[in-house]
This record gives sequence, structure tokens and C-alpha cells, in this order.
Amino acid sequence: MHPLTFPAPNVLTAALESELSEMLSRIYRACRAEHHEPTGTAYMTWISDLRARSFSLRTSPETSPEKLLRFVYTPHMNARRETVGARLQFDLEQRSETRFVPGEIRFTGLQLYTSGNEFERTFPTTTAPVPRSEWDVWGRGLSAEICRRYESVIHPRVTATLGRISEMRSGQSLLVFDLGGGSGALAEAICERVPVLRQVILVEQSAVLLAQAQLRASKHADRFLVQRGDLTSPDALVGLQETPDVVILSGVVAQQVLDRAQGLAVMQMCLRRLAPGGFVLVPSYSPALLTSEDYETMGFAVHNKTLQTIEERALKTHDFYILEKR
Repeated sequence: MHPLTFPAPNVLTAALESELSEMLSRIYRACRAEHHEPTGTAYMTWISDLRARSFSLRTSPETSPEKLLRFVYTPHMNARRETVGARLQFDLEQRSETRFVPGEIRFTGLQLYTSGNEFERTFPTTTAPVPRSEWDVWGRGLSAEICRRYESVIHPRVTATLGRISEMRSGQSLLVFDLGGGSGALAEAICERVPVLRQVILVEQSAVLLAQAQLRASKHADRFLVQRGDLTSPDALVGLQETPDVVILSGVVAQQVLDRAQGLAVMQMCLRRLAPGGFVLVPSYSPALLTSEDYETMGFAVHNKTLQTIEERALKTHDFYILEKR
């Protein structure tokens, strides 16, 4: 496992792998037994990359097992946001099969035993971005709970990842760009928890959030700088002359503040600014706008796709891509 890949929440034993394979085989056979036309609209997609594992399917209890390379689960919803079914895709060594199952289905079995680089979840390209009118109220109202989740779960993982990156570079100090950094809560956490930080530069468009970030930056002298910028503009980083070691896009590309074309453009901008071996972190509370395939096509190596935690016996899944420029 790569040092920047988060481990699975639970250990997958050979016995469990066999049990999960049998469960997937039963699902597969049930899907094949009856054909259903898809209804509703795809909400999000859960992708389990099983190439490094030993999962298999049996078309019947008597047949020989076939290696399962990937399992894709996509719930469908109606106009009232009610789950009406799911599309299941089984990628085998010799073929790929896709089936639709009606009704509400909850599937988390594989997620509990796959690592952060074997599992990801993405939004469909049709999901609308968050309106810009809502940016200024981040951390209040409905987003207050999400904000707390960022601070309690995602921020510690970001700071820990920065520490690991520095260790991989023999303790090198880090210049970090925090793009779309909002109120500066994450940038301040980096200042407080990452001793190897040389400087974090926050770029944000919202005047309200910039004012909050400036207050936080004033407590950290030259280690925390704030700059106004629109990430959708090609000139967003013109005023930043240095080459960053790490770029953070917390909730920007992942939470659909941008549409797909804008997200791709922002990632290309980051790629141009980084030197080979530089990193981009894309952590979020919600599913990804772009996929690992998008990042790999651009020229990134993907070391982590998803952050998984178990709280009160429930699996909490967040988007957490760690990308390295090749």
C-alpha cells in the first residue's frame, strides 16, 4: 500500500472475502434472472476497484468462479428524491454486465473492507453546482453540520497527509496553496498542526469569507497569507509567483461548487503550476465531481480516492483524493 493511501476500516480475511464473493454472486444471479428497464435518475455512483483482491462470481452455484475486477453501484431517484432502484455493473475478466434492480437497495458490504485507493464515489455530470449565493453563508444554517464534519474528520486527515508528504521529502518544509479556502479554518489548522509548513496561501472569492480568513491569518504572521481570486478565471493564480509543493481544493472540485468543465479547468491550472512530484489534495464531505480516471488522464498519479470512518456503527464516507503530478 502506498504511504499516502488510507487503510480499510476493517481487515478483510480470506473467509470474509469468500463470503462477500458469495453475496455478490447471489446479487449477480438475481439481477440476471429478471430484466428491468431503468427508472428515475442516477444520483451518485459507488465504484469498488477489486483488481488487487480475490473476489469472484459464480453464474450458478455449480459453475467455476470468475474473477471480479470491479463492482459499480448507482442508486436511482425519482423527482421527489426517493430511491426507486439501482444500476449494478459487474466487470469480469472477459466481459462486463450491467443490470437494473427496482426498489430501494442499501449496499455497503465491500466499502467496509476496501482501502481508500480501492473505492470512490462520484456525482453524475448532471448534478447542479451549489449556487454562488450560498457561498457567503458557509458554516451557518444547513451547512453548519457539514462544517463541523470538515473540522472534526477531514481537517485532521489533511494535516496528517501534509506531514506524510514532508516525511517522504526528508522533512522538507512545504508551501501550500489553499484554493477556495473559505473562512480559513483549514489553513489555520495547518498553521497550528503542521510544523514543517513554510507558508499557506489562501485564495477565495467571497468577500465575507475573506474577511473571516484575514482575522485568522493575522494570528500567524507570514505563515498564513490571504488573496482574493476567482478560481474560474485563468488569471486566478497570476499574483502567486512561487511553485507550491501542495495545492488543496477542499470542497471545491469535490462538492460541485463548480460544474464539470470548470472543475477540469481548475485541475489543469493546478497541474500547470506544480512541479513533477507536487501534490493536489481534493478532500470533501460529499461525492466527487471528477473521477480518478479524469485525474489519471490529466497526468496525476492517484494515491487515495476515499476517506472512510466508522462512527456509532455507521460507515461515514467522504471524498479524499491525493494526487501527485507525474
